[in-house]
Amino acid sequence: MKTFIKIGDVMKSKNYGLFEVISRAVGKITIRFLDTGYVCTYDKNQVRKGNVKDCLVRSIYGVGFYGDGAYTGDKPKDIVAKALESWHSMFKRCYDTKLHKRGPSYIGCTVGEAWHNFQNYAKFYIEDAFRQEGWELDKDLLVKGNKVYCPENCTFLPIDINGLLKTNQSRRGEHPIGVFKCVGGFKSRCRDINGVQVVQGKFTSVDEAFEAYKIFKEGVVRQKAEYWKDSISEVAYAALVNYRVEITD
Repeated sequence: MKTFIKIGDVMKSKNYGLFEVISRAVGKITIRFLDTGYVCTYDKNQVRKGNVKDCLVRSIYGVGFYGDGAYTGDKPKDIVAKALESWHSMFKRCYDTKLHKRGPSYIGCTVGEAWHNFQNYAKFYIEDAFRQEGWELDKDLLVKGNKVYCPENCTFLPIDINGLLKTNQSRRGEHPIGVFKCVGGFKSRCRDINGVQVVQGKFTSVDEAFEAYKIFKEGVVRQKAEYWKDSISEVAYAALVNYRVEITD
């Protein structure tokens, strides 16, 4: 352990690599991490012990970093802690290969540059006027088929709406969404607004069965839009009203 620290010294932190001392003041030392260029000021005793933190290290799947700002998430029941949990979950969906084996629909999804920094995500999470407790971050409603989590493409939705929009491609067979083979033809099946499975009928072709499913499902989505109209944003409401089911979903 160094007894005297001078400007220009290169030292090793406990967990964040090498840093250089760039200035001194009474009892305080300013350092710059060599890997990221992050500059911060610590008590001299903490610097001497290497108890310093690089907030720009991409420690979350090699992509996300906590950033330098007011949002720390170190209080378990604090709203920032909830934002941190949501942020971590977003990265897990995008970059956890074990999860992808169970849910391949997330393969190819990424987090946009702005949300690599937790400070930006926390601001979005906390300042969203429509987000309510228990709502989920959705990336598919505003931009159908979207694979990038970013402020422009995402919104918070009630769980029942978010679940309604899932296509469950990984568990589907050879037929389009909502269509199943049955004796003598095909049938379509879809959950109603209360979550109850409803069979739309039996059909002689896949296309007929899918069309019945499409009409029913779009009607359910519009019903949900009306139910949540006063709680969700105008943009989310408009997207729900105009939601269309495609045979490629």
